[in-house]
Amino acid sequence: MSTVGEDTAAVGRSCPYCRFPLKEGAPTTVCPHCGAAHHTDCWEEGGGCAVVGCAGGGTQPRPSTSPPGAAPPPGTGQPPTAPYGQPYPPQYGQPQGGYGQYPPPPPQGANNNGGRNQTVIIAVLVVALVAVGAGAAIAILIKGGQASGANAAATVSSTASTPASTSTSTTPQSTGPSPSEKREAQEGVVKVLNEYETAYSAKNISGLNAIFTPNIRRHGLNGEGDCTITSGQSEVDAIYEEQFNNGTGSYRLVGLSPNAVKLSIPGESITGASVRSNYEIDPGGSGWVNFQLDKRGSEWLISEVDATCA
Repeated sequence: MSTVGEDTAAVGRSCPYCRFPLKEGAPTTVCPHCGAAHHTDCWEEGGGCAVVGCAGGGTQPRPSTSPPGAAPPPGTGQPPTAPYGQPYPPQYGQPQGGYGQYPPPPPQGANNNGGRNQTVIIAVLVVALVAVGAGAAIAILIKGGQASGANAAATVSSTASTPASTSTSTTPQSTGPSPSEKREAQEGVVKVLNEYETAYSAKNISGLNAIFTPNIRRHGLNGEGDCTITSGQSEVDAIYEEQFNNGTGSYRLVGLSPNAVKLSIPGESITGASVRSNYEIDPGGSGWVNFQLDKRGSEWLISEVDATCA
């Protein structure tokens, strides 16, 4: 076991088991076969390395569910999120605290004279209004005759029974991105990954930089076959140059489609996306790869490439 403080290259990397980033000083275990750093708790729970295809692969599957309120792995300082759509580990406990109780009911026999007095006042007002209405009707009958008096009484009754007009207003509730907006975003991500396939196959470094964020992070094999983690366009460019100079072939993402794109919608808008896929290089090899993308205005850019080292 080691700590991230002793291996600064692993700081900020995602643990292959839980997909949460490794923080400085957090206990970690590094796979002796592929060099991938794990949270020590995740290494022990998974029974070994969580990297697909690694010779040190774990003996336990990743958890498929997570309890409500589960906390993130120790040392992350982050709310529970899963950047690649994976659940977070269930062993970090339950939220603390409980729910309050309703206040007790008033004691029996409490004074309720106020309620009775209010009822009496309302009854008196109703009787007074009836009496006034009857007097007005009699006076009209005397002066204008029975027929005209009846019409006047009907008019008074109609006026008294007309309810006051009321107006209501409703505030529209925001529902976030529409289905068509989500589909458009997924198709935009697929388009960028198709550009990645084309640039890689053509060994076009400038083409890759056009779809990378300035702080692009890459995990995978270098030109000498070593598993490395690099950050920044210039450092990542150097790794791709090594691979291209060693004669890598055409690159293809297997089964790439909009349905494979998982969108990140923390509020009312789409901010990012992740894609897990398999790749094939001909001639070369194959394996799995994870992409993390950021939405910059109307543009999608790749911010992380996490490929297998097996």
